[in-house]
Amino acid sequence: MEQFETSDSAVDLKDIDFAWDQLITDEDELVEAGYPQDLLEKWIKDGVIQPFSPRGNKRHFYSKDVFVATVHHVLQT
Repeated sequence: MEQFETSDSAVDLKDIDFAWDQLITDEDELVEAGYPQDLLEKWIKDGVIQPFSPRGNKRHFYSKDVFVATVHHVLQT
């Protein structure tokens, strides 16, 4: 097995570019992160977030949509 050595090099965060509108999360990850299942179901029913399933049986969501829904939810409570 290869051994990895520590180095003094660092990653410059300015060089990292994520396509924010393409990041996805799945339902299990959201529940694990603390989102109540009932809240997710309400958001889906109300059309706040729209699930899709590109991989397997899991419902997936765009992270940006979840973020926007979360902000609106927090501001309303």
